[in-house]
Amino acid sequence: WARHEILLSTELGQLDYKQNQLRRNHSTGMPNTIDIYQPEYGKYLPNLAPFTDTKEQQRYFALNIQDQIFFNDQWSVLFGNRFDQVEQDF
Repeated sequence: WARHEILLSTELGQLDYKQNQLRRNHSTGMPNTIDIYQPEYGKYLPNLAPFTDTKEQQRYFALNIQDQIFFNDQWSVLFGNRFDQVEQDF
């Protein structure tokens, strides 16, 4: 007396993210290394210091199930559920 349409789907993924930043330390005795009034050309800038070193990894999985029940041309009902699992490491 009713027609069912069942949908089953999955989602799977992984994300790897790594970031290294180097910056100049402006809190030292000479924070401005360039004098705009008397520039010194050919002068080497001091080495950059490590600022951040970030590594992140994500893994995720999802499972979807859906059932649409058609009673006639005018009436239908939809049931669905989703399961998600996510793991994240810093």
